[in-house]
Parts: sequence; C-alpha cells; structure tokens
Amino acid sequence: MKMAKHAIFFLVFNPGRSDPAGEDVNTVVSAGIDFGRLDPQLTVIGAISDPTAVPGYQAPPRGQPKEKSKPKIPNLAIFSPSGTRNVLMIRAAAINDLIGDFQKELLSAGHAIIHDKIVLIDPLSESDCIVITGSHNRGFKASYANDENMLIIRGNRELALAYTVHVLDVYDHFKFRAALEQQMRQTMLAGKPPPKRPTGKGFLDTADKWQDPYLTGEKGQEFEYFMS
Repeated sequence: MKMAKHAIFFLVFNPGRSDPAGEDVNTVVSAGIDFGRLDPQLTVIGAISDPTAVPGYQAPPRGQPKEKSKPKIPNLAIFSPSGTRNVLMIRAAAINDLIGDFQKELLSAGHAIIHDKIVLIDPLSESDCIVITGSHNRGFKASYANDENMLIIRGNRELALAYTVHVLDVYDHFKFRAALEQQMRQTMLAGKPPPKRPTGKGFLDTADKWQDPYLTGEKGQEFEYFMS
C-alpha cells in the first residue's frame, strides 16, 4: 500500500478499530487514511461492514441505561479526513423508509453484510496492479492472533479489473445508503426530529441530468481516477 501510485480500494468486514486511541490501529483502514493524507494524488476509497471499524466511532458509555423514549442516533456512516477529498470511506447501511413498492431493507441476517477482505492497489496499471484477497481481516489480530491466509497477486490486470468491478459495485450500493444515514445522524445530533421522507415515489428519473456529476468529475477524485 505504501508504494501505491494511483489508487487503493478495499472492502472489509472489521479489521479493527482505526481510532488512534483504539485498541487496534494497525489496519488497512488506518493505513489507507495515512497514505491518502500524504499523497493527495492517491485515491483511497472503501466500504466497511462493522460500524466499530469506521474511524471516529464512539462506543456508548458503559453502565449507562438506554433511554427507550429517545430514538437511537445512527453511527458515523461516512468518513473523509478533514482537508482531503481523495479519501472516502463508508459503512454498510440500509434504507429504513418505505420507497415505492419496496419493502424495508434488512441490514443484518445474523452475519456480516460485507464479509469481503479485499484490497486493490493501482488496478488499472498494466504491471503494478495488485489484488490482495483471502480470509485475513486486514488488521493486527488477523496477523498475530488468528490462523488466516492472505493471497497477494501481482501484475494480473484482468483479475484486478474483475475485482475492481465487484468492489465498486458494493461501494456504490452502500454509498447512497450511507449518505441517507449520515443525513439522519446530523439532523438528530442537531437536536431536530428525524426527517420524514416522502414514500410512494420510488420511480427513476427519466431525464439524463443525474449523470452529469459522474461525467464532469464533480463527484470527486474517485471518479476522476477512471476518467484520466
């Protein structure tokens, strides 16, 4: 990861805490943040399943009784370090509002929603592309406390592109949901009631204006990387 020139993509379940005050700072998440801060030309994007692995996660105070009357404030759903636009990390989230003919989404079926352990480095490069896969959770404990495997494949661009399609598919799926969750979180932290979104309007836009930000690069460096 330290030698990455253009991009680092990842999907992880829970590599460990990434807060400097946390118990496990040696993770793919914390490393990606550090390298992205050092090199503004490096695109670092990823999706995380477990909220506790998202930087900035704050555990509820121990021993404090839960107030059932108060709605629960969602955990942090989007993380981008202050002063950077090339590092963006999201967590798995679900749409809680009924939209059109869709039913309420499930976020858990007793297991992790994102259970991948994938890291991609410069996947568009002909010779320097790297795919890292296997059962290793990409954190300290997986290296020193568990019996895991990690496969590093270099220079196979076809494989790197296939993995990239999968990573971006999962990332884009949850990015929209993470944005809704983050809006809810910010509203509730401001002391306002949770917003009531309109239901029964789950139809796609028939015009093509929604594509403009993707084609102009206004969405940020994550899209500029593929346009260069």
